Amino acid sequence: MLACCADVLTSHPFNNVTENIFAKIGANLHRRPDHPICIIKEAIYAFFDERHPGVFNKLDDLYPVVTAKAVCPSPTPLRHLLISYALLL
Repeated sequence: MLACCADVLTSHPFNNVTENIFAKIGANLHRRPDHPICIIKEAIYAFFDERHPGVFNKLDDLYPVVTAKAVCPSPTPLRHLLISYALLL
């Protein structure tokens, strides 16, 4: 288990990360050129590079665990249920 995984509240009712996705933390699939996630990431990068060159920074090495407040600062708890696959602290 990765060090970051100790921060995840797997039993939290707003945590919608499946065990399958949780198990892939640290696999860096987004950096494997032949993996679909990487292919999609590169297509998104190309889209923004073509339309807005130099405007956006590309960050793909961030800590994978975020707080619910960082993802959705609204005080409405229902909004947290609508966020897909955010690992919550």
